[in-house]
Amino acid sequence: MKELDRKRILPLNEKPSVITCIHHAYPCAIIESRDLVRVQVDDIEDYQWKSFAENSSIAVKDGLVSVLGQHTKECAEAVLWRECEAKDSIVIKVDYIKNIDNGRYIDIFCFEEDFKKEIFLEDKSFGFRWNPYGFFVKKEMFFFDTKAYIYMKIEIENCVMKGFASIDGIIWKLLREVDISELCKDSNPRIGIHMHMGKNFFNMWKNMNYIQLSYNDSNPYKGIYLDYHFFPRKNVDNGYACYIGFLESKYEVLYDVLDCYNSIHEYVKWSIMHNQYVEICFDEYYVRDRKAYQKEHYNHYNMLYGYDDEQRVYYIMGYGANSTPVVSTLPYDDFTIDIVTSEKLIIFKYEASCVSNLEFSIKSVVQGIHELLHDIDSNAKNANIMTSEKLDFGLSILKRLANEEKNKIIYDKRVAFCIMEHCKLMRSRLEFLYEEKYLNQESYDGLKSICDKMVFSSECLLNQVLKNMLRQISFEIIKQTLLDLYDLETNFCEELLLGIKKTTPDAF
Repeated sequence: MKELDRKRILPLNEKPSVITCIHHAYPCAIIESRDLVRVQVDDIEDYQWKSFAENSSIAVKDGLVSVLGQHTKECAEAVLWRECEAKDSIVIKVDYIKNIDNGRYIDIFCFEEDFKKEIFLEDKSFGFRWNPYGFFVKKEMFFFDTKAYIYMKIEIENCVMKGFASIDGIIWKLLREVDISELCKDSNPRIGIHMHMGKNFFNMWKNMNYIQLSYNDSNPYKGIYLDYHFFPRKNVDNGYACYIGFLESKYEVLYDVLDCYNSIHEYVKWSIMHNQYVEICFDEYYVRDRKAYQKEHYNHYNMLYGYDDEQRVYYIMGYGANSTPVVSTLPYDDFTIDIVTSEKLIIFKYEASCVSNLEFSIKSVVQGIHELLHDIDSNAKNANIMTSEKLDFGLSILKRLANEEKNKIIYDKRVAFCIMEHCKLMRSRLEFLYEEKYLNQESYDGLKSICDKMVFSSECLLNQVLKNMLRQISFEIIKQTLLDLYDLETNFCEELLLGIKKTTPDAF
């Protein structure tokens, strides 16, 4: 086994926009993280820097340069540069790069005055490149494992630029010498670091999923009855099937892992080093900052996303006392195999899969709204479905909860919470469609009024369910709110389709 870094923390949005239950909150926290790339640079105060692309920026702290981005429609670019001495060098460590695009890379390069001419070239005139496939000088590739060779260095002397790669930043392997005398004719050139992260597909993911509602009344032990529907699915577990354009998910079996690794600690650290987030079911009696800590034995999945050998802690996300996601630390000494309560381990990895040009599709949104409105199983249109359970879909589920399935909403507050969160997501989706010109002003104003009523009714519904659990109100009040909400969202979906049709008839 290769020696691992002594500290590694994967990016995470600590307050994800979807928090209903673990199989939504954790993936959302990963996808919504703003970190696109992190690079360690010595003497960072000597550099100037600039980011390109909508809603992207650069943050610098303790020599670590982080490029942050969200909702970027064009490729995110960032560059750092400074004057080059006659004898000079740059050393960088690639701490993290988000897998949002297969064409991502980091260059160390030399240029004359205007770096813009260079950074938008496919290949720099004078430079060395790191990308997930290896090191490059123009089209020449050097086959190094870039999961291991995360250090890159250039040295400049006598108008010659040498490029190096390293595993530890101590022992260096020479890649190539490049003659830069053409740049040194009149004066010393400039040197810079260019980070190309590609497009961030968060907009597409957020606004094409979560439209469908799914209902499971066949397996009371499966968990939440009413849920969001991710599509398309890729595996047999309804609870953890994610849209594979964004998160690669897989399962490990605990006793198989322990056959391959010396300890559960080694497995978790190896996974995090390879940009994999690990979900493990713990007895939360032993997990700090959890509602059950030192009070009762309660089994629940937590997601490990970092570790620190000096502090001897793991960084984990779970659910706190108020039933919302919380991040905390888990000391090494508290993490023993005895507190792991399920043999199933869940792995998430942010992946662009093999697609590098995913685009938002209004046709897909129209299809999703139509299926939600008419109770159509959207699985039927996706050939890669391997689902072992029969689920029901659509808005009529709200009427079922008000009538024959009333016990499901009375005794499980998560059902009402899911309805409320669904309405709020529809509200945010409405804003996106308006901002992207898929709705005109008149349609938007009318839809906004309806959607605001939906959100208000859903909030009332949750409060009513909680009061009913305390026997303060009758179910008849809850029933009427559900029926009113069904009418409101039916009207909203119908008007939304009409509004889109006015601006984008080709979507139908």
